Amino acid sequence: MISEAEIEAVLKARLGTNPIPDLPLIYPNDPAPGTKPFALVEILRLGRKDDTMDGTGTTSRGQFIITIVVAEATFTRAAMVFADTISALFPMGLRLIVPGGKLEVRKPPDIKGGYSSNASWRTPVIVDYEAF
Repeated sequence: MISEAEIEAVLKARLGTNPIPDLPLIYPNDPAPGTKPFALVEILRLGRKDDTMDGTGTTSRGQFIITIVVAEATFTRAAMVFADTISALFPMGLRLIVPGGKLEVRKPPDIKGGYSSNASWRTPVIVDYEAF
């Protein structure tokens, strides 16, 4: 059976190959840095299922959400360049090995429109995955 902790570890490790050294990654329950830019990283677990009688075929679906945060009143291009770079780490069809199975990116990452929040401009990148 695939562990949610292992799924999280594999996604974080892939993101850890981030080619943007000046973009700190902030995970849940981490303090936000005092400066921008940075990326907020979250996992939204959408559900688990198992169609086997013995419970050995668990599938876990979720979204890996990386929100790029830049200073407000700066050009939105900075956030989009970061978003494009992060998105390229998770191309559709990417398969990662998870103890007990695999994780697959099921569609191209979705770069959402940016929005203003707390003197910041935020641009979410959503990666849909399925681990089986």
